[in-house]
Amino acid sequence: MPTAALSYQQAIRDLADDTRLSYRGPAAELREVLREVLDHQAPDTEVMKSESYKPEKDQHGKDRPKPTMKQQVRFILKARGQGASTTELPERAVEAIDALVGGFARSVYNFGSVVTHVAGERQAVVNLKRYVEVVLTHLLEL
Repeated sequence: MPTAALSYQQAIRDLADDTRLSYRGPAAELREVLREVLDHQAPDTEVMKSESYKPEKDQHGKDRPKPTMKQQVRFILKARGQGASTTELPERAVEAIDALVGGFARSVYNFGSVVTHVAGERQAVVNLKRYVEVVLTHLLEL
């Protein structure tokens, strides 16, 4: 997962740069960090073979349903013997990450002024970073 580490380092550097005009790059980097860790620890084929896997409604991949990040988190933590009560926090954090990243695309489109948007965008990415760190703490047992 060396590329995940590089992406994380880049996101941290980008967040420290207060001269940035956009924070979409660090948001994408953070989401990809999480995606890479999940794909490494919970490959789609393994998750789909598990007894508890059921495709969620409106869940699509190229040719077949694909596990969601939430399902991958559940798979990893269940494989470690953690019960439902300990998987809830990282599962909800993953849902929040998806919502935040999706919100960036909408907010960039909706905001007319880059100047007024940048400060709010930076804070949203800082929040995104916190959610990613919560999930990684659980997944990587940090």
